[in-house]
Amino acid sequence: MLKTVSNGQSIHQYIPPHLRRMFYNNPATVHASQNGKDPYGFPTNGLALYLPLWALKDSAFKSIDPYHHACTVTGATYGSQGRTFGGNAKITIPDNATLRLGTGSLLISIWVKPDISQSCYLLGAYSGVANGGWALWLSTDGRIYFSYRLSGISRDQSTLAAAVTTNTWQMLTWLLNKSTNEIVFYNGTTLKRTQALVEAGDLSENTTVEMGYLTYTAAYGKATIGEIIRVNGLGTVAEITQIYNATKWRY
Repeated sequence: MLKTVSNGQSIHQYIPPHLRRMFYNNPATVHASQNGKDPYGFPTNGLALYLPLWALKDSAFKSIDPYHHACTVTGATYGSQGRTFGGNAKITIPDNATLRLGTGSLLISIWVKPDISQSCYLLGAYSGVANGGWALWLSTDGRIYFSYRLSGISRDQSTLAAAVTTNTWQMLTWLLNKSTNEIVFYNGTTLKRTQALVEAGDLSENTTVEMGYLTYTAAYGKATIGEIIRVNGLGTVAEITQIYNATKWRY
């Protein structure tokens, strides 16, 4: 397991040389407050995926984490704060055991500026087979959703009321706690709902991970995604707070 460090030096080792100027020469004041070393001091113990889409400009790139997942861009427009999605624009990662939900716990945080004039698909791996598959998305009434499929039935679980604001940057976090079979929803550091899973089971699915567009249902949405962080293992409120404080200066 990677060592969790407060100054984020373990993230540094995954940043390719051609991106280091972009990462470390930004004049944001947070750099000075952290001695000029680390604007990325979030937990890296169990880090499975880090996609700072504000830094990754090319049509194909690798994630900045221990696994260097190969990512392919289709139509998602680059901007200084992230990638803008709409229609069938998407980013894909080939199936990888590290990114299957399975029966383990995890934390996924996404900085997003959504347009919820229509349902907004963000991230998932879902092909509609009888067992497995999952998706994270937002509804037109502002609710945060976690959808999954088990025993041939698709499940949708969400916050009870609107939890996001349209056209505003916010960090949304999903905690999947398989030891208690719960899904927990946060906006920033604010708890929005804790809910027992309707059905417990192995959510692994051997399929492509997709961002911005879900091929199985042709679901998409208008949104800009700034970055995605996934940590395998039981996430905590302290980790959410650390991720939020280490990344919010960009938004």
